[in-house]
Amino acid sequence: MIPWKLIVFLVVFSLVVLFAGFNLGVENRTQTISFVFFEMHDVPVFLSIFISFIAGAILMLPFAIHKKIKRDKKLSEKIKGHDEKTDSKRKRQQPAKGTEKEDG
Repeated sequence: MIPWKLIVFLVVFSLVVLFAGFNLGVENRTQTISFVFFEMHDVPVFLSIFISFIAGAILMLPFAIHKKIKRDKKLSEKIKGHDEKTDSKRKRQQPAKGTEKEDG
């Protein structure tokens, strides 16, 4: 139900980005992030990119989970419908009681 491969990828990618970011050195790689009512000064560039990536991944997860649930539900309905069709065909192919030829 939960896309575990996607979650593992996000965790590993996050660790790689953190490792790379902390080893870059942030002497001259800072920026000011301005929100409407306040500003954050000297924010490392890698940190702002990393936070943007994580926010995007978190916002995307419900859509990925919903798509997988919808696909699984459609597949199970298709399989169930196929089973019902084969059962009805089997019933039609079986001879009715009393119509079998008797040896005698």
